[in-house]
Amino acid sequence: PLIYFFIFICASNIFAGNQTWTSGGPANGREMDFAIGKNNIYTSGYNGVWKSNDKGISWLEKNNGLPTPYDVNNIETDFNNDSLVFVGTWDKGLYKSVDGGDSWFKINSFPGNYIRKLKIDPSNGNILYVGTGSGYQSGTIYKTVDGGNNWQELDLGTKGIIAYITIEPTNSQIITTGIISSPSPGRYKSKDR
Repeated sequence: PLIYFFIFICASNIFAGNQTWTSGGPANGREMDFAIGKNNIYTSGYNGVWKSNDKGISWLEKNNGLPTPYDVNNIETDFNNDSLVFVGTWDKGLYKSVDGGDSWFKINSFPGNYIRKLKIDPSNGNILYVGTGSGYQSGTIYKTVDGGNNWQELDLGTKGIIAYITIEPTNSQIITTGIISSPSPGRYKSKDR
C-alpha cells in the first residue's frame, strides 16, 4: 500500500496543472537546440553556442572557431564527458570541440550537408550519428566510430529528411529514426546499428 501511495503522489505531481515555469538561457531567445551533460548545459541557434556550468543561471558565449554568421541547428554532448561537443550547421558543416566549447574545429571529412540531427552513442562518445536532408537535397544518416575521422553512410532503404534519431539507453545497438519528405516516409529501426 505504501508503494501505491508513493506512485499516486508522484503521478499527481507530474500531471498537476500548477507547475511554475521560468525562462532561462541566453537572453536573446534565438536558441534551436539544447544538450545536457553531467556538468554543463549547452544551447545553440542563430546566435551560435552558449554554455552554462551552473545549471542555467549564467551563460557564456562559446563561438571561437565557428563560422559566421552563426546558424547552429544542432548540438550534442557526451553526457559522461561533456567537454566533447559536436555542432551541426545548416550549410557550413560539422564542428567539434574537445574543450567544452572553448575552441571549435571543422570536421572536413564529413561527407554530408544540411545537418538536421546529431546523436552520440551513450556507451561510446566516439560514435556519432548525423542525420541530414533538406527540401533541396535528400538526406540520410552518417555514422562515425572514431570521433569524426571516417564516415559510413547507413543504408536506410530510402532517403529524405531525417526528423530525429534516438538510441536505446540500455542497448545502443537499437537505433530509431524518422524520415520525412521521402518516397517512403516513416519510422525506421535498426537492431544492429
